[in-house]
Amino acid sequence: MASPSNYRTIGLISAISLVAGNLVGSGAFMLPSALADYGSISLLSWVFTSAGAVILALIFAKFSMKYHNTGGPHVFAGEAFGSHVSFFVAWGYWMLTWIGNAAIVVAMYGYLSDLSDGRLETHHLFLIGLLVLFVITLVNLKGIKEASFIQNLITILKLVPMVFVPIAAFFIFDAQRLTNFVPEGKSALGAFNSAALLTLWSFVGIESATVPAEEIKEPHKTIPKATVYGTLIAAAIYIIGNIALLGAVDHQDLAASHAPFAMAADRVFGGLFWGNVVAAAAVICCIGTLNGWMLVVGQIPFGAAKQGLFPKIFAHQSNRRVPTYGIIISAICMTGILTMTFDPDLSEQFAFIAELATTTILLLFVVMLFAFGALIRKGVFPSRIDGLLLILGSFYTLWTLYGAGIKMLVLSSIVVVSGAPMYIYMRKKLPIRRPISAVVN
Repeated sequence: MASPSNYRTIGLISAISLVAGNLVGSGAFMLPSALADYGSISLLSWVFTSAGAVILALIFAKFSMKYHNTGGPHVFAGEAFGSHVSFFVAWGYWMLTWIGNAAIVVAMYGYLSDLSDGRLETHHLFLIGLLVLFVITLVNLKGIKEASFIQNLITILKLVPMVFVPIAAFFIFDAQRLTNFVPEGKSALGAFNSAALLTLWSFVGIESATVPAEEIKEPHKTIPKATVYGTLIAAAIYIIGNIALLGAVDHQDLAASHAPFAMAADRVFGGLFWGNVVAAAAVICCIGTLNGWMLVVGQIPFGAAKQGLFPKIFAHQSNRRVPTYGIIISAICMTGILTMTFDPDLSEQFAFIAELATTTILLLFVVMLFAFGALIRKGVFPSRIDGLLLILGSFYTLWTLYGAGIKMLVLSSIVVVSGAPMYIYMRKKLPIRRPISAVVN
């Protein structure tokens, strides 16, 4: 049952901030370095991915106009295919969120290292990351209203350098740097596909506003607008920012940097002061993104437990309406993935975690597209535009999934099916749910 309206605390601005804030995070500040190895063809990958993300955002907006229960993707899958499929979507989505949160912390490491001029050792960075994770967990345990306020504030703070640095970088822009279209030893198609997979990492979160649906005011109006507007804001920032950095910094230097935006600021203004300011802003950005995702990561198992898919412990709420155990257990899992993947080479660690999370959400997007198609056939979404969105979304998702490669597909499949033990435990307790249930208006 939906929350009473007087308990709903997230309005349109906060919902847009949640989506844009979750998108414009570690990917925005780290990906220019990771993508520099693929040459300026990566700019075409950004355009391709941005277009695909907007299409998927429109599909999620369509879903959210009809269904408003907390949880997001697994709610939509359940409407089409029932509780068993819904369980694995909920499990996979929950897993990828806290795996992705680990990548956000790793991105923060790079800028902290830049701020300290390399004086912080890798184990120091690891401990700082755990401290930040602990503090963000406490903030979210205080309540959604408090976490939402901090998210709004940090989103504003981090958008300033994301806009300011690219504008400044255009003053030293050299189009000659963009002529390295495809690096030697790489094929154009291979570089394009690899870059497209990485750029999708920046759009993991387009569905963020659908997750805390029962906490959002007028969800049938607010969630679709927040999903689309937040995605468009992120797409514009990404494309402009990456064009500016690729034209302002030699690609070899960009590829070697753990803090590309700080490097660009140093090149534009000279000295270290503005680079340090940008690095500090990037750290704040990562903290804000982590805060936004912590809000989401607690709501996923909470919504699944309320619907009988996860154990009842996840449905527990504090007197501030916070899904306490979902947040705490997720934070413990994040600590585990940070420990298991720890690598002194921050770029390698970031790229591995980001690719794993991205490929996992691609698998879930495939399920969402099947669900969307099933609901179209049943007349829930009768418009011709809905059919066009399904075709375009399927083309984009399958193309990007092809570019992920067998290794990542296998690892991501393991992430999804790792919920099998819990599924076996919950199987007899899963609610009997007839697929394609009545539409919620």
